[in-house]
Amino acid sequence: MGNNVGKYPITLKSMASNGVCIAEYGQNKEYRFIVAGEDKQIYLFDRDGRLIPKWNFGGSESLVTNPVQHFDIDGKDYLIVSDKQNVYFLDRQGKARDGQPAPFVRSANPLYFINDGNPRLIATDQVGRIHIMDFAGQAQIKEVGKFGSAHRFVAEDLDGNGSPEYIFADDKKLTIFSDDGKKMSEHTFSDEISETPYVFTMGAGITKIGVVIKGENKVYLLDKNGSVMHGFPLEGDTNFILGKFNDSNTWFNLIIGEQDNTLINYRIE
Repeated sequence: MGNNVGKYPITLKSMASNGVCIAEYGQNKEYRFIVAGEDKQIYLFDRDGRLIPKWNFGGSESLVTNPVQHFDIDGKDYLIVSDKQNVYFLDRQGKARDGQPAPFVRSANPLYFINDGNPRLIATDQVGRIHIMDFAGQAQIKEVGKFGSAHRFVAEDLDGNGSPEYIFADDKKLTIFSDDGKKMSEHTFSDEISETPYVFTMGAGITKIGVVIKGENKVYLLDKNGSVMHGFPLEGDTNFILGKFNDSNTWFNLIIGEQDNTLINYRIE
């Protein structure tokens, strides 16, 4: 009924600078709630809201604004903390694991985790170079083009071959590159792309990319070749979701907000 649980809410020692990460160790319901503070410290709580003792992370170099990430790599827990110029690989106690990635000035985009048998993290720097980091701290850098510091970036497998494609949204232009850096498609809109592109699966082998253009109050769905889906664009200017209310439905529902403070539910077939 929305009642507080146990000792919650709890007061943090510092104003939070990111969203909460919920990590489960060993799939045994040993949960940790992890949040960064504006004091550049990372705070861990158990599910009862108790601060975890013996946490050894000394603090980040700059503010941590993206949520901490948790991965189990070959039976080892990795807590991934990222600030403006560093990616920290930590163990459960906050100690640095062997093999830390070299610093670079990151874009505002999140880290993407890819695991096709070779687990790695993918991010971009402020000019759009792609940094691919494995969990031994080794990095590969790919340069597929020049992009502004405010570019939006997504790494996602669009064609089901196990390797990610790279999606860049920069000003009015959406560009998709293959894993080896070849340009697959490009689409230029009439106004600036206002949200990070979304990737949706609409069936076996059917992947669409959602793009919002706030300046023209429009939402688009495109395929990996840059072609706009029939029936689009539709009206809307916010983040949106695309899915089914019922698994038995043969259609999808697209839920989006509009400029006059209304919520729209489109039926997509």
